[in-house]
Amino acid sequence: MDIRQLVVEVFGVEPLKIEYMSFGPTNKVFSVELPDDQVIIRTNTTLK
Repeated sequence: MDIRQLVVEVFGVEPLKIEYMSFGPTNKVFSVELPDDQVIIRTNTTLK
């Protein structure tokens, strides 16, 4: 699942803009602009 799909699944809207933000070796962080809001999404690439 890519970040756009994750945003649509969680928030139910298509993101207007997704910007990757560098943040550590095991996390991927994105600034996501939605029609009525802006959120920061952090995903962890380490399997548990």
